[in-house]
Amino acid sequence: MTKIFIGLDVCKASVVACKLHSDNLKTEPRQLFYELEFPEFKANPEGLSGLLNFIGDGDIVVGLEPTGMNYARVWIEQLGKRYEVKMINHKDLKSHRKMLRFEDKNDDTDAFCLAHYCSFYDNHKYRFVGFRDGIIAVLKAMINRLEHLNRVQSPIVNRLRQDLAWQFPEVALKRVRRSESKKENADLSPPLWGWIAGEKIVPRYDRLYQETIGAGLTESSRLDAARLCDLEREMAAIEKEMAYLYRTDPRFKPYSKVLDSFAFPKKTQPIILSVAFPIENFLKDGKPEVVERKGRRSGKKTKKHLSLRRFQKAMGESPSEKASGDKEERSIIHGSSLCRKAFWQWIFIKIEPVKNRPQGSRLIRTTDLDGNPVIKPICQHLGEIYDFKKSNGVPIGLIRSNLASIACRHLFRALVSEVCGIQEG
Repeated sequence: MTKIFIGLDVCKASVVACKLHSDNLKTEPRQLFYELEFPEFKANPEGLSGLLNFIGDGDIVVGLEPTGMNYARVWIEQLGKRYEVKMINHKDLKSHRKMLRFEDKNDDTDAFCLAHYCSFYDNHKYRFVGFRDGIIAVLKAMINRLEHLNRVQSPIVNRLRQDLAWQFPEVALKRVRRSESKKENADLSPPLWGWIAGEKIVPRYDRLYQETIGAGLTESSRLDAARLCDLEREMAAIEKEMAYLYRTDPRFKPYSKVLDSFAFPKKTQPIILSVAFPIENFLKDGKPEVVERKGRRSGKKTKKHLSLRRFQKAMGESPSEKASGDKEERSIIHGSSLCRKAFWQWIFIKIEPVKNRPQGSRLIRTTDLDGNPVIKPICQHLGEIYDFKKSNGVPIGLIRSNLASIACRHLFRALVSEVCGIQEG
């Protein structure tokens, strides 16, 4: 039976489609490209109907890029009800376009390359971006929303603090925190912003304002404070809903147990979960994939921990090598930037300050600084590495990057052990 591959290049309010049949894939790609049509369909009922008629029936695979997900989501949801939809990484598609020797980049060539990529790697699942579980997709959307609100909030805070420096300097540099209350529907916006906006009564600020040497609050400052209160309330509501989803789904309990044992902050855990779940996605036949290969430099047989590498790559903790002649570069260009940020924040808060290192963190099998096998808490182990390298003048940024990579390896083994029942190695 002929298999059909559809490439969809998603635009802001439309898609450009390409249709390839498995029978005509033997034709040289550039010649085939000029024989095809590339219709455009608008994001409306008529456009969707036209696209479905263009695709037709049969054994069909639809491929598109996960970039611009806000524009692609409507097409994924509509087509996912009827066909198999596969997501193709932008960098992989770029490499495939080069392989096909398509120098021009436009909507038609993108659609063709997407369809051709689907046909070329049809039986290789790791060549495609996996779809997230429904709740994971919701968590990821909430995480992205929080990141957006943080970016929106920062310039408003900076502007307000600059204005307070001459309007009410006594509180201009004051550290701002949310209110703490266990009451249902309590206003958790920071007291200072609420007082400036006229939404909260705070006697200590009233007293300070009566004696201020500043020129007095302006209407623009009160409006900025009101905006910050609205943002904080929205962020608090999202975090509350995230915590509820994270803690109530029974599938997340072993992940939560492991992340708690690593002393990851509660707000950080959903970020890591959104990439790590399900851990089985990184395994092969339910077990970590390990192969033996001859080392390119040593010539000896070495073990390649492929599942671990995939996990580190997804977490943004695996550097990519770029070498040519005597020149060699290593940089992290793949994976989740939010997970990478979460690991660095965890190191900054829980590992670097000696007093903050939890003694009750997860026990791991490792070696001490002299190479002797030991079992000790992960946070204590990383703290000792941090102290040793810092005392030897290693740059702080390099230490943090190294600690994050070590922690990521131990996290993978811990998740495999807890979720799959496979002993950590």
